[in-house]
Amino acid sequence: MHSIYIPSYIFWLAVLLLVGLFFLAVSCWWRGQTRESSYTTEAIEDAIKHIHALQQSHDHVSVNDLAKRSGQSVNSSENIVRQLIKSGWARRNVSEGIRLTEQGGQRARELVRAHRLWERYLADEKGVSLDKLHEAAEKQEHHITPEMADQLDDELGHPLRDPHGDYIPDKGEEAIDSVGQPLSNWALLRPAQVIHVEDEPPALFAQLFAMGFLPGVEVVVHAKDDTKLLVTRNNDRMVLAPIAAANISVVPTVQRGIPLARLNVGESGTIIQVGGNARAQRRFLDMGIVPGGRISVIRTAPLGDPVEYRVKGSNISLRRAETANILIEPINSQEKTGTNV
Repeated sequence: MHSIYIPSYIFWLAVLLLVGLFFLAVSCWWRGQTRESSYTTEAIEDAIKHIHALQQSHDHVSVNDLAKRSGQSVNSSENIVRQLIKSGWARRNVSEGIRLTEQGGQRARELVRAHRLWERYLADEKGVSLDKLHEAAEKQEHHITPEMADQLDDELGHPLRDPHGDYIPDKGEEAIDSVGQPLSNWALLRPAQVIHVEDEPPALFAQLFAMGFLPGVEVVVHAKDDTKLLVTRNNDRMVLAPIAAANISVVPTVQRGIPLARLNVGESGTIIQVGGNARAQRRFLDMGIVPGGRISVIRTAPLGDPVEYRVKGSNISLRRAETANILIEPINSQEKTGTNV
């Protein structure tokens, strides 16, 4: 029987190859571990918020769903999910996919509440433009503790909704979605009132904001097909893509509240509707008069006109005729419930 002769250099090449493969595998494993542990607190908490939102509309949440919503790659989303599971923020099974644990759900509610309260603060107290609010609040929400959120809620007078129309939950309360219907599904020629404009993606919200689609405005869909909707917003005619219209939530138009002119000196109210033409609405918006904001009567002129109001920390004067299309709900008649404002 002949033995097989293997040259020594081939043997050592094989050994080196095996050692190289071993170190390559270890290196890949180590890079994966390092990558999973290198995500910032903000990235982790953003993922918690995205999963929380997806749970409300998906029976099964996948990594692909998370990647699509967050704008991250599938690989990055998978790594974040693994870290969430390892840290006890989330779990995963076949039937439901990714789900937040009780700990993760609590943190998601805290983040949503902090975000919406901070948007309300920036709009009312700092005069930040509506199209800049989301980005600013997105950065700050991670640094607002539950105790700070409670204090902010008290200082703002327990507002019901943020400037985009989203409900602001109480401490520990679930952040419910808007109860309205997408404008893209709304019946033709049926008057509606905008109650919410989705602030993500920011570029689309900025476009809708520039077109004047704000909570409180009235809209009517006159015609639609698979490519566009013909809409009037407070009698201004414009065209919307279905994907844009789907980001606008509406409810049937209901005449509520009282005209601003009926408030007496020393009384306050929450703005629930700003009417008038596009130019008037833009002027009111620049002055801080937006649905969901607070307005107080400071004093009246000796002859009763104009009237001085307090909005967003500034005093403004308006003639009574200018306030005919501004409806408010007096502060003392409001209760913090889940109804629309």
